Amino acid sequence: MGHSVTIPTTVHIASDFANKYLIINEAGQGNCGKVLFCVSASSASNEPKDSRQSTAVVAVKTAQIGSLGLGLAQEILALQRIQSLLTGSQVEQQLPALVNYNLPAAEPRSHWLAINAIQGFNLVQLIKALILSAPVCSPKNSLPHNTTSTPTLPATLMLHITQQLVQTVAWLHTTANIAHGDIFSGNIMLDISRCSFSTNPVILPSLVLIDFDGATLAPNDILRAADRSSVYEFLFSLGELMQVLIENRLDRGVRASTMGFKEFCAKFEGEMVRRVESGVDVDVEKARELVERVVAMSEVEFPGEEVVKEVLERGRGLK
Repeated sequence: MGHSVTIPTTVHIASDFANKYLIINEAGQGNCGKVLFCVSASSASNEPKDSRQSTAVVAVKTAQIGSLGLGLAQEILALQRIQSLLTGSQVEQQLPALVNYNLPAAEPRSHWLAINAIQGFNLVQLIKALILSAPVCSPKNSLPHNTTSTPTLPATLMLHITQQLVQTVAWLHTTANIAHGDIFSGNIMLDISRCSFSTNPVILPSLVLIDFDGATLAPNDILRAADRSSVYEFLFSLGELMQVLIENRLDRGVRASTMGFKEFCAKFEGEMVRRVESGVDVDVEKARELVERVVAMSEVEFPGEEVVKEVLERGRGLK
C-alpha cells in the first residue's frame, strides 16, 4: 500500500494544525471530518539522539471543507472530560486519549483534535473477515446436518468484546456522565498492540470505543437508555451466545425501560468472565486466525517505523 503526505483536498487544514503535524496517510473518515495518521512536526526538527527512539503516531481528526466543525467541538469537550477522569480507571485502555486539540471560539471550521493512534481495526472489518472466511456451501459440498452456515465469532473473543463494551459504556454513563450517541460496529475498534496469543494467559485484543462527535454531556435517562439499547442490539448481532438478550425486547418505543448495565452485569458478567478466562485452546486458535486474517486484509495500514522515518525526513527537507 502506498503512503503519501499529500493533504486531501476535501479537508480544511488550519495553519495551527499544519504547523504542528506532518501527515503520513489517511486513516479513515468520521461523521464530521477526515482522520489522518500524523506525527508531530517538532519530531522533524532534529535527528533522534537514540536510534531506538520511536516517534508517536497520532490520529488527527479535522473538519472537511464546508463543515461547521460543531461535531468536532462536541467531541473535544467529551474527550476532555474523559481525559480528566480516565487515568487509573478500569477502562483506561478502552477509550481514546486526547493528545492535542484546537478549539477556537471565533473560527469553528479550524477545530481539530489528536488522539493516540489505535493499532488495529474496527468490528466492521472483523465481521467482514469472518464472513469471507466462512465455508461456501454447494450441492456437492453440503454442511453436516446439525451445522449452521452462519459464521460466528469465536466464543472467547465475543464474550471478551461484550465484557469490555458493557464496562466502558457503563463507566461513561456513571463516572463521566456522558452518553456516546453512536455505538455501532464501525465505532468499536480492537487494539492489537498488546495482543498476544503465545502467552499464558492469552492477551486478547483490547476494545476501544471511538468517535464522540455525537456525545452528550450530562445526558437524560432516554439518551442513556438509547446507548444501552445500541449496545444490546450490537451484542445480539454477534451470535447465538448472546441471544439470551431477546428477553430485553429492545422496544425502541420504550427505550427508557431498557435493562440497566447493573442488572445486565448481575445476570451475565460472572458467566462471561468465567468463559473468557477458561477459553479452550481450539477457540483461542480460531480467534488468533481471525485476527491475523483481518490484519492481512485490512484497508488501513498502521504506519510502520520505516514509513514514519520517511515522513520525518521529508519534513526536515522542508525546514
